[in-house]
Amino acid sequence: LNEVNTGAYYLPIVYLSSQVVAGTNHLVLCKEIPSLANYDAVGTYVLVTVYEDLEGNAEITQVLYSGVTAPQPYNPDDPTAGGWSEPESYEVTEEARTAVMKAFETVDAFSYEPVALLGTQVVAGMNYLVLCKSDPSLSGNSDYVILTVYADLEGNAENTDIAYFKLEDTDAVDDSASASSKAE
Repeated sequence: LNEVNTGAYYLPIVYLSSQVVAGTNHLVLCKEIPSLANYDAVGTYVLVTVYEDLEGNAEITQVLYSGVTAPQPYNPDDPTAGGWSEPESYEVTEEARTAVMKAFETVDAFSYEPVALLGTQVVAGMNYLVLCKSDPSLSGNSDYVILTVYADLEGNAENTDIAYFKLEDTDAVDDSASASSKAE
């Protein structure tokens, strides 16, 4: 957990990539938690770039905001009925991968590559919250987006939201791409 000038802390979730420069840049998906005093807060998803110099010193050089609230951590003793649940593992399940592929099977321009399963929600079917790699020229400032995909009971799937990572927290979610999740 790293504190920066804002007083927020970043809980690393998924290591995404590295870039060798005069040192190394590391890209990590994190949960931004408002303060250590509120460690139980679920936080929001951010992409954090950490620069590590040749002596091993590290500093956060960029934070991109998604505006997406992280689901509650999975607790089998207290499941969140009807709410989003964080999976025990961030590994993308075959069901989530299939839902993303089906939701975008008619898109010829590009596709999304599922990287991490961030959450699930049982409805009349299933909603999936999935971190995906995408084409940065089509998705804003980042190579990554968070998709919300609904898979119905008949095996159909549709995208209901795309959250783009941006420099400004207030512009994090592209409202033109938003649609409410299916909750029947």
